[in-house]
Amino acid sequence: MKDSIEIKFSYIKPITECVILLIILIYPIPYIWASLQIKDIKSKWNSIKCNPDSIIYYPIASDDITGDITSCVQNVMFKSMDEFLKPLTGMFSSLTQFGTNITSQLQSVRDIIYTIRNKIMEITELCFSYIMKVMLIFYRFQIQLRNILSRLVGIILSMVYVMQGGVYLGGSLWNGPPGQIIKALSSKKIGNCFDGNTKIKLKNDIIKNISDIEIGDVLDTNSIVVATMKILNIYNEPYYTLPDGVNGELIYVSGTHYAFDRLLDMYTIVELHKTANKTQIIPNMFYCLITDDNKIKIGNQLFWDWEDYKINKLAV
Repeated sequence: MKDSIEIKFSYIKPITECVILLIILIYPIPYIWASLQIKDIKSKWNSIKCNPDSIIYYPIASDDITGDITSCVQNVMFKSMDEFLKPLTGMFSSLTQFGTNITSQLQSVRDIIYTIRNKIMEITELCFSYIMKVMLIFYRFQIQLRNILSRLVGIILSMVYVMQGGVYLGGSLWNGPPGQIIKALSSKKIGNCFDGNTKIKLKNDIIKNISDIEIGDVLDTNSIVVATMKILNIYNEPYYTLPDGVNGELIYVSGTHYAFDRLLDMYTIVELHKTANKTQIIPNMFYCLITDDNKIKIGNQLFWDWEDYKINKLAV
């Protein structure tokens, strides 16, 4: 048994020596090859370091394992981000396209509204222009009509004023000297006077009939009687009556005698007096006076005396 063991060990030793010798002889070859491979890997390390197959070379090829791994992860994430973000990018692209479409549609709607607004403004301006033209026509017509009416009114007023002036002129002529001349010429006789029973108040408050008045009597107006007269009614003149005599009695007087007309503020013959009334009484005799101031006051009426030529030059 012992001999067999020794025989085995006697073979092992040369074999071991041969192996060791072989290793010593062969070792440089794989070392050199490995060194060349490592050198080649290092030369192109930047291009292959992010390859998953190159992970086993990190310990021998990388000078900064952490930095290389971080760089590779960043590159992987950068390159993969497009793929990861494609759904979001597509969604955002769709939303952007949708927003663009909506904006385009809104712009189209805005353009339509703008066009409608412009058309409405054009129509409105056109309508207002026509309305203004019509109003201008009516305004011009109104001005012309007003001018025509103003001229017509002016013509009518001028005619009225001319007619009124003619009436005033006629009245002035009738009430003035020309009218007095006509009245005098148309009278049968100028100067006939009062009924004999006409009451006259004297200054001493005595009341006498005019037929009883004497020269020198003083009337209540301080008029002094300088002459008394009886006149025959040869022209058959009727009496006229005037109110407001002494004690309110009627005054009977001829129509050709002069009495003061307060409305005209002048003397006029009785038959033209506003308050005179003609009667059918025709007397045979008239009575009259001449005073120093040519005035005879009977009650509230004032008469001119016999000398009526002083106010009527045609009196005889």
